[in-house]
Amino acid sequence: MALFNHLLREVHAKIVYYGPGGGGKETSIAHIHRHLNTESRSNVKALSVQGNRMLFFDYTPAESTVEGYGVRVHLYTVVDEVRNSSPWAIALKGSDGVIFVADSAPERQQENLDRLRDLRGLLAAAGYDIDNLPFVIQYNRRDHADAVSLAELQRSLNRGNAPGFPTVATVGEGVRAPLSCLTRMILANIRDTLEEQAEEQEAAAVEYEFEFEEEAELVTGGVEDIRLEITGGGLLEEGRLSVPLTVTVGADRRDFRLVISLVGAAR
Repeated sequence: MALFNHLLREVHAKIVYYGPGGGGKETSIAHIHRHLNTESRSNVKALSVQGNRMLFFDYTPAESTVEGYGVRVHLYTVVDEVRNSSPWAIALKGSDGVIFVADSAPERQQENLDRLRDLRGLLAAAGYDIDNLPFVIQYNRRDHADAVSLAELQRSLNRGNAPGFPTVATVGEGVRAPLSCLTRMILANIRDTLEEQAEEQEAAAVEYEFEFEEEAELVTGGVEDIRLEITGGGLLEEGRLSVPLTVTVGADRRDFRLVISLVGAAR
């Protein structure tokens, strides 16, 4: 889930490009990176994970703030032929949304289904439900001579009716649309979370008002030895806490009952 830094008022979101090997994940990320303002993005980094390359970089989206928090989006994918699920499990950890890059070639349809099944399993193992996670499908390689129709791809891969976008990643056609859509979904979730947190903080906030049930007229006369002692148990009733208190100033000792009004507390 998104990482919030309340001290710096920043929030970091993670998006993962997932799909069959060679289906356009790396090409899509490369196109996105090239067309971002150089001042708003980091360099693409590569990490070797069990013989596979994990690529990632971060950038500031067009909607750069949400509820006063600066936003940073991190894009991840795993490329090459993935022999086991471990690299993907690492990439998907803490993800806020997934773009499934499907290959439109007829011979890759079973692999699309296999990778989609694997994705569901990996997300479930990490505690996610793909049906409740921001998710879009990128139908790539629409320029393939025998590309499967969008209607058929929708029927076979998109039973949850997630947003779907036709793309040709090699020329960048349509590549930004799925990312923009998913980012908006994630920012909406972030906004909801911040609003919920603000409401919880407001509900939990308690203001204190102090009063004495009788006026205190202690004359210190320069005496520095002042002691306050709670001499019994407090009584909480209708949002007011009543506590017996003894104040000693030098040789003068007076008993009071301190009443604390809990403003905003449940009554």
